[in-house]
Amino acid sequence: MFGFPLAPREENFKLEQNLLKSAIFQLKFQPHDNVINKKEELQKILSHDFPIVEDVVRSAAEIKFESDKTPILESTQSQADGFKFHTEDRFKSITITKDSLTLNIAGKIYLNFSDSIQTFKELIFPILSELEIKIFNRVAIRKINLVESTQPGKNPPSYTYPSIFENTLVSNFLSFPPINSLESGISTMTFNLGGYKLNLSYGILKNPIKGHPEEQILLDIDLYKINSETDFSKLEEELNLINQEIFNIFTWALNKNLIFSLTSDPKG
Repeated sequence: MFGFPLAPREENFKLEQNLLKSAIFQLKFQPHDNVINKKEELQKILSHDFPIVEDVVRSAAEIKFESDKTPILESTQSQADGFKFHTEDRFKSITITKDSLTLNIAGKIYLNFSDSIQTFKELIFPILSELEIKIFNRVAIRKINLVESTQPGKNPPSYTYPSIFENTLVSNFLSFPPINSLESGISTMTFNLGGYKLNLSYGILKNPIKGHPEEQILLDIDLYKINSETDFSKLEEELNLINQEIFNIFTWALNKNLIFSLTSDPKG
């Protein structure tokens, strides 16, 4: 798709360890007002695996103008926009609104893409059929990887950064003379090719939690199809294509020793 080297893998492949903070799968479509009227039907489909449900509310707002005064933005009535279904542990959720469906999986429970597709087949495809949604104007997958240091302050960025990323991505950071005093720094690039868009971010984040000075190293891959429609019958194929390219990017971006450690059984 974007020219990253193909990273072949077997069917049902999974990493023995992953770096994921979260994996997000999202579909967008033309607004369907019947979503709001289908709460009971959606609960029947999802109640076993996603028993907790919350209403999604979208607040409307208007600007109030008064003579010789600064305009004020005021909230008006809130409108029901959809529903969010959670698993009991809240590590996985499905959010359905009038114009989107999002599956969010916490990294700590993410198994592999095959398992995610099974969720689509067993739950999400039946939902789309119930709502009579057949055409999608955006198909997206985003995987946010985060590495946290277990020994804060022991190793400088000039040591830890090359142990995470491939040499090409390391060089621009190491070119700064005061690299070992780096507190945070993120590079973000956007690519657009043949109807697909890629947002790729990587670098060092400052830990926002007070008292936890350890660095967090980010690899955020957000890839989606835009400017063309995807038919329901081609949805699984499209998700497979996007996920494969994300895996290609993931494998290309990371240090090969780290990749090996992620594919090895930590128990030996």
